[in-house]
Amino acid sequence: VEVGEAAQQRVGEWEEYVDPETKHTYWYNAAEDRSTWELPDSDWHKVEAPDERRDVTAEDGLAAEVGALRQVQHKLVKIVAALHQRLAVFEERDKEKDDRIVALTHRIADLDRGLSTLSSARPEPSRLDAALADAMRAERARVFGR
Repeated sequence: VEVGEAAQQRVGEWEEYVDPETKHTYWYNAAEDRSTWELPDSDWHKVEAPDERRDVTAEDGLAAEVGALRQVQHKLVKIVAALHQRLAVFEERDKEKDDRIVALTHRIADLDRGLSTLSSARPEPSRLDAALADAMRAERARVFGR
């Protein structure tokens, strides 16, 4: 038996193959490591009658393909559901981030208003400031002689 060769059918321990050179069928028994051109008489009773053999029809092939497609569809449904769950988590995280950004924006606006209020509410120099300025001028004049 050559590597890569596919058995045509199996009867008991025997497998039917086609000889690549002669194109004739032969039987091979792997348990006994034996081959023969004809199936031994002792195993003929194990051969299915032609009418008992189930031929694979196009309908069988289609049913197998439909089954495989349903399995793929089932897997895709699971994947889509998982993606929807992950999307919901990300949307919730984004909402939390948006809420934090809005809160920080309000806080910055409050601080900016407070700073503007402090800058614009600068009072006129008081009499104390004027007296202090006069005293500094007088001291400067005394020290520097002016």
